[in-house]
Amino acid sequence: MLVHWKTWFHYNIKMSVCYFHSSLNRARRTTRTVKRSWAKSSGEQRKCASPAAGHLLR
Repeated sequence: MLVHWKTWFHYNIKMSVCYFHSSLNRARRTTRTVKRSWAKSSGEQRKCASPAAGHLLR
């Protein structure tokens, strides 16, 4: 029973790590797209929005 629980635990950790990485990549992709659209708008706007994006990602 203990061995089964350990393998289940490791499997769960692996899955959560995979999920975390995929969501992180998705967030990074979104940030890149948003940054590109910000670059098109004024620099002042970008300055205001960048810290907010960093705060959201953190």
